[in-house]
Amino acid sequence: MFSEESSIPKNTSSRFSSATVHTYASRCYFSSL
Repeated sequence: MFSEESSIPKNTSSRFSSATVHTYASRCYFSSL
């Protein structure tokens, strides 16, 4: 029970961080153009 609850926030945070990195990378790419 606790393992499932603790794995959900980790998955959400990893998705959020990956989305942030993707947005940051696209910003650097468009700014370099």
